[in-house]
Amino acid sequence: MVPNTQNTQITPSNPIVPTEADQQPPKKKSHKGLWSAVIIAFVLALIIVLLGIYYAQKTQMENELRAYENAMMSTEPAVLQNFLDMYIEAPVAHRDSIKVHLMALKKIDRDWDNARASLSKSALQLFIDRNPDNVHVREARLMIDSLDFETAKIGNSMESFKKYMEDHEQGYYYDEAKNAYDRLEEEMIRAAQLKAEQDSIAKAAEEAAAVVIEGL
Repeated sequence: MVPNTQNTQITPSNPIVPTEADQQPPKKKSHKGLWSAVIIAFVLALIIVLLGIYYAQKTQMENELRAYENAMMSTEPAVLQNFLDMYIEAPVAHRDSIKVHLMALKKIDRDWDNARASLSKSALQLFIDRNPDNVHVREARLMIDSLDFETAKIGNSMESFKKYMEDHEQGYYYDEAKNAYDRLEEEMIRAAQLKAEQDSIAKAAEEAAAVVIEGL
């Protein structure tokens, strides 16, 4: 006997009800972490750049200060001009001080040129008195030494050579002046001796003549 399937009811299984979580659309992957890393990297790079700029400026300022101090202590115009050429953006006060110092040095150089060209002892001595630490002082003293020795030679006397030796105990021509002085002293002694001999002969001749006259 074939079972009757027409009147048989099939009970459906329990339907699957979607949960609230399943009903929500899928969330996109968050980029918040990526942006945070980018921002942190940017900030770090900015800090490094700013630190580099700071230390570069600090080094430049220190170099400028050292150059400024060296230039202010220098007596060479070229050193001061080099500072002005290299440190165009140096503090105004520094550049102004260097310019004033440079003008003063250039004036000293002009004074030296005039004194040297004059061949005057007084002009050379005035330059020395006004600029005792100048690089040209040694040359000025040598020129005075030479001028005084020429004066002594023109005088050509024991007094003139003695004066040179008294004024220039460490003079370049001291030995030459001493030899000239000794030579003149020897000549004076010989002249005195010769005169004494001549006086003695003359006196003896007078005495002899007086004796002859008395005997007549």
